[in-house]
Amino acid sequence: PMSPMPTPSLEELRLWKAKPHLLTKCIAGCEGEAAASLFRLLRGDQGLEVNVIHFNAAVAACDKSRQWHTALGLMDVAGEASLYRDAISCSAAMSSCAKAGHWRQVCDLLASMLRLQVAMDVVTLNIALTAFEQGVTWACALRLMDAMACSGGKKDSISFATAISSLARAQQWAWSVRVLSDMLVARLTRSLEAYGAAIYACERASRWMGALSLLMSDGR
Repeated sequence: PMSPMPTPSLEELRLWKAKPHLLTKCIAGCEGEAAASLFRLLRGDQGLEVNVIHFNAAVAACDKSRQWHTALGLMDVAGEASLYRDAISCSAAMSSCAKAGHWRQVCDLLASMLRLQVAMDVVTLNIALTAFEQGVTWACALRLMDAMACSGGKKDSISFATAISSLARAQQWAWSVRVLSDMLVARLTRSLEAYGAAIYACERASRWMGALSLLMSDGR
């Protein structure tokens, strides 16, 4: 079991007030539960500058410790306190849920980002797509890719390969080939991982001609 975070000494509090970046380092170096406890404790001290940077460090500590419950609890605390949450904190919370296989919680966090008007970056996108791949929720992956295309959001080769892999697992071979083709529209080089996932989708659906066509493709 993890030891609880000890109450900071007066000397530590004075040091953190003078140099807030040291508080960030302290939170980041804690186990998830201890980091969350320290953040909650210090947020009530009006003499300390506790902000989104410290919050992000606490959520990241939860992700590192694979404590998704604690990460979600911190997100709730931030919501109740009207504390700003950015793509970094949302990504860390999503990552903790994705590692535990909780794709529904990832969906909830995506919805929160939309409500808060937090822009999704490629890191957040790829974390969500990985969660959907693990949960075999291909429709969610496809909708997310389409939403990013409509909003002009950035996608990279990892995004496409992960989405195609999610579709392949569900034997959605036609969608796999379509997403592979979308990589050209996005001016991205179609990776071996993306090709492999699309070919696998065709094989699983017994679409041998489609698989052969992809194998013979030169990628242009």
